[in-house]
Formats: sequence, C-alpha cells, structure tokens
Amino acid sequence: MARAAVLDIDGIEIPCGYGSLMPKKLDRSGRRHLLHYLEDLDLGLAALNADIGFRIGSSEHYELFADRTKEILDLAVELQVPIVTTTIGPIPEVQAEQDSAEADEMPIEGSFVLARKLQAVIAQSPIRELSDEEEKDREEDEEQEEETDPGLVRAIVTEIVRDLGNFAANRGCRLAISTGHETPEALQQFLDELDNDGLGINYDPVNMIFAGHDPVESVEPLGRYIAAARARDGRRLLDGAIEEHQLGEGDVPFDEFIEALDDVDFQGYLTITRQPQEDPEDDIEKTLEFLEQY
Repeated sequence: MARAAVLDIDGIEIPCGYGSLMPKKLDRSGRRHLLHYLEDLDLGLAALNADIGFRIGSSEHYELFADRTKEILDLAVELQVPIVTTTIGPIPEVQAEQDSAEADEMPIEGSFVLARKLQAVIAQSPIRELSDEEEKDREEDEEQEEETDPGLVRAIVTEIVRDLGNFAANRGCRLAISTGHETPEALQQFLDELDNDGLGINYDPVNMIFAGHDPVESVEPLGRYIAAARARDGRRLLDGAIEEHQLGEGDVPFDEFIEALDDVDFQGYLTITRQPQEDPEDDIEKTLEFLEQY
C-alpha cells in the first residue's frame, strides 16, 4: 500500500477471499485500522476482490460460495466500497463452445491492485499454489461438474447469482463478475434475464482473447453492465495459452479498447492486473506512463 501512495494512485483493490483480509480474520479494530491507514496514505478503496479459490461448480460448494461472498459484500459496505469483483466460472448452457474455464484467475497471495480512474496496477507477488487437499477438491469438483445435469446446475447458479445480486443491491453496492467464460451475447442475455441492479461485469480483455472473443467488439453488448474493467495485455499462443505482455505490446488494441469503454460511458476504475515481474516498481511506472495518454 505504501508503494501505491508514492505512485500517485487514487485507489487500490484488495483480495478478501483469502488471507489476512478475509472478513472473519479482519475484526472491527482491524477494519478501522485499515481505513485510517489508507486515509493517512491518501488512498481510496476501488473494490474488494471476492475470489475464494473455486467456482460454484459443485453442489457441495454452492452454499459456501454464497456465504463467503455475502461476508465480503457486508465488509464492502462497512469499508464504504461500491464494487466487489468475483469469478463465478462458466454458466451452464450459455458458456462458449470452447472450454474457457481455465481462464479463472488464481488468487495472488498478498496482492493489492492499485487503481485510479482509467489507471491502475497490481503490486506483484508470487501466485498462491493450491495445497494437495485443495487440488484434490478442485479435481473432484470438475469430475462432479461433468456428471451433473447442466440444466439443474444452471438453475442453481442462476438463483445464487440472483440472490447475491439482491444482497448487493440492498446494501448499495454491486457484485461484478469476471468475463471470458461465455460469449458476450450469452452473458448479456443471462444478466438481462436476471435484471438485477446489484450485478455487473468485471471486464477483462485478455480473458476475452483467451476465449476467442474480440476484446473491443465485446464491450458494446455488455456496456451497461460493466462496473469495473481490467487493463491487461497479452497474446494467445498456438497452444491456446496466454502470454502476458506490458500494455501496448500484446493483442489488445488499447486505443480502440479505451474508445469502446468511452462509447458505453464507462466511469469506473480500469485496474491493471499483472503477474509477478523481476522489477515490480519499474513495471508499475511503465504501466502508468502508458496509460497517461488516455
């Protein structure tokens, strides 16, 4: 956080789905201390991240996913944060033909997303590896997903997302789900059906490229739902993997991307998410310098 303060950053996004900033670990005294510390640094909170390490893809995790997300939404209210970002995974029956489930972003231990309007950056730290037990649970979840009726799973996921949207709306905040699993049109249809003011989208152009969608053209159909956006760049390799690049050096045409966001009147934070680099501070400065042109 202190590094963010010296880089002329307006706000940060912090991970609350794991680690010391989980609601159950951050007591009222800790929450007051966090707010005072940010105030002293002249930093705001752009969003809380609610990724908890798994998708809502198996029946045994539905309730846990909902309960943990609600805890973070309540924390957001107490910290006066309007946006909570999360990954719910593919929506059965409306997911893209290609399997983009691997586009899930793994939590980054101890990471802080530094943000300002159309300018943001992540303080790099090692990607958290799953324990053997967590990896086993993930494999069992994937096996169970394959065996479960997609129609039933879709109905349950829909009700959970609707309930979370209502929960967020009643508290004056918005739950922004990550893009990249479904086609833009399918995700738009899903959110249109829910018609819920507490739901939005955390738009990630690199996830769109990973899933085979145009990161610029996909903005328009999702425009009214975009509550947060990622400033990321990368290239899709021949084997389908994504190779991350500094902004302006990958396959995301940033001039067109920023223009598309302007066209849908996006007023939120553009948060730069970067994997660990050898020289994080230099990478942060280059990222901010690139975004200054916008």
